[in-house]
Amino acid sequence: MGKILYSAITILSRLVSGLFIFYFLAIYLRVEDFGRVTYFFTVAVIIGLLIDYGYNLKLSRDAVSKKGSLPELIGTALLVKSINALLSLLFLVLLSSYFSLDNTEILLLFLFVLSQFIQSLGFTLYPLLRADGHFKKESKLAIINNLTVFFVFIVIVQFEALSLYAMAIGFICGRSVVLIAFLKSEYFKVALFNIKFLKKEYTLCFSFFCHAAVGYLYFNLDTVLIRDFVSFAEVGKYQGAMKFVLAATFMGEAITNVYVPKMICEGFKNNRIILSFHFKIIRQMIVIGLLAGTGYFLIALYGTEIILGSDYIVSWVVILPLAIVVFLRYVGVYFGMLLTIVNKQTTRVIAGVAALASLIISVQLFCKDYGIAGAALASLIAHITIISIYVYSGVKELRRTDALQIN
Repeated sequence: MGKILYSAITILSRLVSGLFIFYFLAIYLRVEDFGRVTYFFTVAVIIGLLIDYGYNLKLSRDAVSKKGSLPELIGTALLVKSINALLSLLFLVLLSSYFSLDNTEILLLFLFVLSQFIQSLGFTLYPLLRADGHFKKESKLAIINNLTVFFVFIVIVQFEALSLYAMAIGFICGRSVVLIAFLKSEYFKVALFNIKFLKKEYTLCFSFFCHAAVGYLYFNLDTVLIRDFVSFAEVGKYQGAMKFVLAATFMGEAITNVYVPKMICEGFKNNRIILSFHFKIIRQMIVIGLLAGTGYFLIALYGTEIILGSDYIVSWVVILPLAIVVFLRYVGVYFGMLLTIVNKQTTRVIAGVAALASLIISVQLFCKDYGIAGAALASLIAHITIISIYVYSGVKELRRTDALQIN
């Protein structure tokens, strides 16, 4: 329970910092500029997925199951991330040219991508700390990181000429704190940098990258796609509603961070699954999901004007589908962990691709006529798609306990 608490504190500190940043952005910026900032932030995170290459999830597993190879794992991860950062820079140049971005937008996007690179390198430390049970140390570092982000943002946003860039600059400063801590840690000192592992690592990590990419895209790509149908102001309203979704689902990441290593150690014995352990987690996820979904609906419906202002009010037609999304994301937490541990990353990738395809198609079908309400419906359809595949595949694995192999 203590591990979950510390992990929750870690995620909560990031969440509170992020929500306060978006709250003050909503106050200091027009809703249109708020939409512009969140739009380019989303684009930068998508680019950041290539940089990180799925290592947040892969290292969470490998740091537990392959401790003897930790120096090679760390060194290769840093090499892959650095190479991907160079490729991302090239992609950023091409992207800016293709879409004819103005200088303000180019600078904003570059700063966000830079923060993603620093984050990817520095956050290599977190799964290593969790694998060694240092959840308290991770929580302290995360709190310092997020406080730095918040206070730098508060200072920068006061200057009108820099207010658009305040969020990106805050992220760069905060993530640099974590990167410095990692560079000073024993984990970095033992890292073994050897290019001979690169080809093998790119191959092994590809499914984790695909999972991370489609996992983020099916939940966030709608923000980018709806720009073809609505104004930046409408993007801002939709992002306001989605920030409440983020707040309502933060416990899912904390649970995953703790239960992946716990499930490996306690959920399986002699390559057989302990059903009582897994059914307990499923029940917990359903209850948490129901509470979180209901809470989201009430707060988003009645609290938006108080928290963000009248410019961000959206209809219950937008809120209701997103409330169901909150519930489904908690249900998916368990089945996602199970499929990862039993080496069914390919299934997760297929499910994510199916969800992403359904999102893209649904946005094209509904957003032209229904705007952000169509985007909310598209998000719900995408989540129903991925959860259906997760549940079907997960139940299938639970029924063949003698065939499970944990590598």
